[in-house]
Amino acid sequence: MQRQNQNQKMSKYKKEEQLSANIDWVMVLLYLVLILFGWVTIYSAVYQEENQNIFSSLTNSGKQFQWMIVSCVIGFILLIVDSKFFSTFAYVIYTIMCIALVGVIFLGVEVKGQRNWIRFGGFQIQPSELAKVAACLAVAKYLGTLNVDIRKWKDKWRTFALAGLPMLIILVQGDAGSAIVFAALVLAFFREGLEPYFLIVGTSVAVISVLALLIPNYIFIGEEFGFVGCTILIGVFLALFYRILFLAERQRSKFSRVYGYCVASILFFHFLINVGMAIGVAPVIGIPLPFISYGGSSLLSFTILLFLFIRMDSQRMEAFR
Repeated sequence: MQRQNQNQKMSKYKKEEQLSANIDWVMVLLYLVLILFGWVTIYSAVYQEENQNIFSSLTNSGKQFQWMIVSCVIGFILLIVDSKFFSTFAYVIYTIMCIALVGVIFLGVEVKGQRNWIRFGGFQIQPSELAKVAACLAVAKYLGTLNVDIRKWKDKWRTFALAGLPMLIILVQGDAGSAIVFAALVLAFFREGLEPYFLIVGTSVAVISVLALLIPNYIFIGEEFGFVGCTILIGVFLALFYRILFLAERQRSKFSRVYGYCVASILFFHFLINVGMAIGVAPVIGIPLPFISYGGSSLLSFTILLFLFIRMDSQRMEAFR
């Protein structure tokens, strides 16, 4: 009995050691650098002489810090959850999120003229942000299914339908800025064999949609940190994108690979639009800069997006479809 208990303890210790060893800590470090950079940026942008405490819950920086803690806790919880759970229940998660998006139309609260928020006590959350995670999981689940080939028309349109349904519901909510982000998933489809001309169509739709929007809601990093700060920030983002694509290519399961490319596409689209706004080549629209812009819902959704993939990568030797 004693030997059995010792064996169980050793087995548990080895699993914890293996988990720690397989986690891509480079990605985790890049994540922490970005959220800390964003936090300092928010504090600098809304600095108040009468309230200089960066942790104060009365300021945006204090509120963002609370969301940083919540996001980090959820992120590290995801690192110990078996990623096969998300593969198995991808469609269930997707269905629940689509129902939640429809519910927001009737039961949501209005914030800044848009009725796309749900209130829980003192917190407000935007389901459209979390819908990105659900769409990525559903698309990865479908494209990861045996015998599914995006070059076939039936598989092509089913894939576009999975990405397009939440997009259409969010458009009905009146949040075109959040809706067009789902078009970025087209970039991930090319890795799986989508024909190039779809990129032209997808890009045209995105450009037309962007030009129709004029919603100021972003942080101009250049005003806070200048050229050096912008250069460092862009460098960190490029390192993150490269790391995601590198990890995606080493996945042994198609589900994990597709999901990784979906994550990279979503983050890159947000980054590209924000850089375009900053240098004046794109109109100012309500799309947050990942991990940097103020907002709990966006930070939480980006954290879940990224840490789910980190967890999948840590289990890549346990390949699953």
